[in-house]
Amino acid sequence: MPITWYNDKDFIDSAYKEASMGYSYFLPAIAMGLSQRDLVDIKELENNLLDLHEKLVPLRTSYTGGGEEADSEGGRPTLDDNKKSDKTVENI
Repeated sequence: MPITWYNDKDFIDSAYKEASMGYSYFLPAIAMGLSQRDLVDIKELENNLLDLHEKLVPLRTSYTGGGEEADSEGGRPTLDDNKKSDKTVENI
């Protein structure tokens, strides 16, 4: 890995951000000194034995959004017809 004593904090920060967007958990874990086996064991403990993935739900972001609200159309609420411009009414 392209990591040295001089760039370890920057590399870990960058790898952590990538992991939060769906990339591999292995890079930040290995950069912090965990073995792949240790990481797998920790994830197994957190998810299967302690059910932390259900208890500690991350805040919604544009990356993690969706879920129950995925059925809604989203976007700006529509205006009343009397508040729409002539051009908008014409386009509709």
